Amino acid sequence: MEKKQVTIEELTDQIKKNEQKREDLFKKKAPIDREIVRLYDLNSKLRGKICTIKKNEAKKDKKTDWKYVLHTSHNQSSEEYKYQGEMLRTLGLMRSGYYSETEQVSLQIALVKGDPKSLEDHYKGLRFLLPYLKTLKDKCIHMDIIEAGLSERESWSLTINMEKKEYKIVPHRSKFSKNGTFNTLRKALEFIQENVWYESKLPEDNRESELY
Repeated sequence: MEKKQVTIEELTDQIKKNEQKREDLFKKKAPIDREIVRLYDLNSKLRGKICTIKKNEAKKDKKTDWKYVLHTSHNQSSEEYKYQGEMLRTLGLMRSGYYSETEQVSLQIALVKGDPKSLEDHYKGLRFLLPYLKTLKDKCIHMDIIEAGLSERESWSLTINMEKKEYKIVPHRSKFSKNGTFNTLRKALEFIQENVWYESKLPEDNRESELY
């Protein structure tokens, strides 16, 4: 028996029916979407209030809750984001997003060559924060290194294994780029400052060629 061929009119009619079903679903979905947005905004305000309480407690007790400061998620409120940035700057440090695995902020290192204060600020800040930072699945802490080329030709990170007390400067594009493994944080930072610097106070440095 020959199968009946579907006509264009029948197919067009089915499309119209499907479109109507979609419109009906969108109408049902709209109130749910509005409620999702309302709850998100409400929680953002509540997180902002928590942040205010945390800041006031820190001033009163003269003790910062660094676990709270470092905690980060996609739901972070604007107050939390601002407070986190302010506190990291007191340690001479910057952030670069966050790790969903640990729900903690990701840190950046940007050292100035020929500037002892830049080295000392990074060293003191990182040494202070390391006990509060969580490791990833590889049991390491990872930080981006911001250098003069802004990752145009190469990008680096500082990988810290706290158990082994091992500090690695890791290039991500070429194994021939400058790298190193050190047994102290200071030595690793000294290497970064000398070889993978963000700025240089030394006039003889060439920002384009020195790093590769």
